[in-house]
Amino acid sequence: MNMQAFARPGSALFLIRHELRLGWRRSGLSSGQTKAKGRGRSRRIAGWAMSLTVLALLQIAAFPIARIMSGLEPDAGLMAMAALSGGIGVLWALMVSHALDSGTQAIFLR
Repeated sequence: MNMQAFARPGSALFLIRHELRLGWRRSGLSSGQTKAKGRGRSRRIAGWAMSLTVLALLQIAAFPIARIMSGLEPDAGLMAMAALSGGIGVLWALMVSHALDSGTQAIFLR
């Protein structure tokens, strides 16, 4: 499936994808930057190992929490759902504003 069809220039998905690409390049784990530094393979392996270690630790912590919460009845009222929806909306707006700010800085720094 072609991602270009979904991510039209200026859309939120386009900005998120662009921000992720810039973050990946800034992290130094992309193949172009690491090869230029002469430590390409070892840095990529270290990056993947770190990512997998963090993922494994999160999974290990999630099992006991899920076991504890499986016996609880959900008691989410209308106010809780409204607060959760509002929080997600605020986080989304912050993420988009950061992407726009980073894009603007990238344009004017060149």
